[in-house]
Amino acid sequence: MKTQARAALAALLLGTCSLRASGAESAAEAATETATTRFYAGGALGGSTFDLPATDPPPPAHSAKSAAALKAYFGYRLGPYFGVEGGYARLGSLSRWSAAAGGSVEQKSNAQVFYAAAAGRWPISAAFALNGRLGLASGRISDTARVLPDAPTAAGRTTGLMLGVGAEYSLSQRLALTADYDHFDKLSKASKGGMLTLGLRASF
Repeated sequence: MKTQARAALAALLLGTCSLRASGAESAAEAATETATTRFYAGGALGGSTFDLPATDPPPPAHSAKSAAALKAYFGYRLGPYFGVEGGYARLGSLSRWSAAAGGSVEQKSNAQVFYAAAAGRWPISAAFALNGRLGLASGRISDTARVLPDAPTAAGRTTGLMLGVGAEYSLSQRLALTADYDHFDKLSKASKGGMLTLGLRASF
């Protein structure tokens, strides 16, 4: 009886030690994974749209209010659900028509923006998650060429709110496919815009 009791006690102690060792190893692995995947960076391509001030006369049908766009960004996760993110987006070229010199003139411009935002992530499954961004964006619209010095233009620079929403699908532990929409409340004092993109994000 004593022999069986001793055997049972030894088995219990051995199992406890094994569980502690396994738990410590799992915690160490989780800590290492968290520490090595806090930083991330990504890039995306897509299209942009612009909300421009009304023109007089109305713009022709071929007036460009959309363009190809690209985005590059980096971030740091403060935890599993929240982090901070900063990036640069080039929204491409746009055109604005206005009345000048007794007719219509086309003013072409380029739009770009730098942003800094708080970032949220909501896992839906092991591979799929939703994300969001809320922050400030420093926008700039610059004329590529002034047709007439006194012609109205959408050019300028200012700072406004930015709001982003999207989804991500994990291709591997450190690589994800992303789809995002970002809205910039102010690209200049008279214009706002947004971009819809597809891209890749890598975690480190």
